[in-house]
Amino acid sequence: MGSKSSQKKTKKTKLKHLNRSMYSAVYEISGKYPNNTAVEYHGRKISYREFMNTVLKCAASLKQLGIRQSDSVTICMPNVPQAIVMLYAVNRVGAVANMIHPSSAENEIEFYLRDSDSKACLTTDELFPKFKAFIENDTLPLLITTGVSEMMGTLRKPVYHFTEGRFIDVIPMHEKVMDWEDFLREGEHYGGDYAETIKSDDIAVILYSGGTSGQIKGIGLTNRNFNSLAEQFFAVNTAFAHGDKVLSSMGISHGYGLGIGIHSVLALGGRCILTTNDSAESFAKCIKNSKPNYIAAVPSMLDRLLRTPLLDSVNLKFLKGVFCSSDKLPAELKNRFNYFLKERYSDVTVREGYGTTECITISCFTPENEQRKGSIGKPLPDTRYAIVKTGTTDECEFGEFGEICISGPTVMKCYVNNSVETADILRIHPDGRRWLHTGDLGKMDSDGYVYFDQRIKRMIITNGYNVYPSQLESVINKCRYVELNCVIGVPDRKEGQRVKAFVQLKKEYEKSEDLKERIALYCRQNMSDYAIPKEIEFVDSFPKTFTGRIAYKEMMKLEQQRFEEDI
Repeated sequence: MGSKSSQKKTKKTKLKHLNRSMYSAVYEISGKYPNNTAVEYHGRKISYREFMNTVLKCAASLKQLGIRQSDSVTICMPNVPQAIVMLYAVNRVGAVANMIHPSSAENEIEFYLRDSDSKACLTTDELFPKFKAFIENDTLPLLITTGVSEMMGTLRKPVYHFTEGRFIDVIPMHEKVMDWEDFLREGEHYGGDYAETIKSDDIAVILYSGGTSGQIKGIGLTNRNFNSLAEQFFAVNTAFAHGDKVLSSMGISHGYGLGIGIHSVLALGGRCILTTNDSAESFAKCIKNSKPNYIAAVPSMLDRLLRTPLLDSVNLKFLKGVFCSSDKLPAELKNRFNYFLKERYSDVTVREGYGTTECITISCFTPENEQRKGSIGKPLPDTRYAIVKTGTTDECEFGEFGEICISGPTVMKCYVNNSVETADILRIHPDGRRWLHTGDLGKMDSDGYVYFDQRIKRMIITNGYNVYPSQLESVINKCRYVELNCVIGVPDRKEGQRVKAFVQLKKEYEKSEDLKERIALYCRQNMSDYAIPKEIEFVDSFPKTFTGRIAYKEMMKLEQQRFEEDI
């Protein structure tokens, strides 16, 4: 096998991977630390004892209302305690938590409900109008509603009601709609037990992603997947201690937010700091007031935190770790944030991670005190990486670019109701192992460090050459005038596609043709001739996905519309 990419011998940490449910993992730790705070939310601190008691009430109510093992319950919620309670209650009864983003459009929600065959749904009173039609046309048997202020602290709750809360309409009475408190009271009448046998390989959670094909699919993730991630998180963060506080910037419908920001924290006896606002000011206030030991972020959040003055005089020595994943972190932004931390007396530096929703989230992570320039780190314990020639199972040599494949305990069970795409992405390699083909381009060096490049599918073909946008974006980001940029292929009658760069300038620079030419000259000096953008357009800002990434597909749609209008 020689120097094939997955053959690197590294020191392995063998994990336990206990045979238990997500609920059982948190229940066990709550018995050890019942008085520790499990959840902190807008001034309220909820102990593990109180949290688990509410979970059991919720589970009893689910049983009373007819939810059984393998049934699906949709949770369409921001990061509020009720959503976390419902997650573990659903798991307690052996049902499946179908997690969907609260900003989803109505047609998307309808797809998620039908695809998962949901028997009930938890959402907020603010989002009720999106669900009204599904109640009326029998798409959804039961809707449980709650307010984001329901479990806030006594000081924050009245403030909310007199500000954001006053714009929310009262939900009309309906036999299929139940208030959260009324729902919890249903469990008082349940006299049965929870005798179902819940296996670690049972699907516990469904998360949605476009996968490698771009078509939305439900990703079936098991109890073992989530519990193994918690063990891995602890193994690569040796300073983590029971009671440590974690601020997650990601929502619970996202693998990063749910897997790292919620379950890993609770399964290890930590404290989840929840916030319903994703503004830089909200995060900065949480950091200043709650003093989290760990921050799980995306590049855009780090960038926004650099721009708010709220942390200018805050001593950040309480930080034990800052993690960044979900998108490629520009080296320049990473350096700026590390300097920002150092200026505020923190000893930590940003640690990058890489993963896909098909393995929940991070499966490769920067080792403690072993950062390597340009690398996203090494595979987590008990996880293997292989780089294969695109479209094959043949492994590449060290340093050779190919498709990133992952094998390990966090790899999904399947795409729900989609055996064809499951077979396409989960393949048995010559070594007999089951490998996840990520659709991402990367390489591995001889020391086992992985380097992420980009999605293979995101490729521009111009004049017969393959051009990879993220490679060009990385170059343009280093230009001293550029704050952010997005490279796409735009329709061209002669070349099929031509390369175009959208550029957001740093705030100290003004748009001008002279500045555009300087950036073009920089590109000519740093790129292959065929890859140089034929056009540069300045923009004030970029549309973003709910994970904080630049929504390059929106930019492509805009250019397609322009092209069609010019025909």
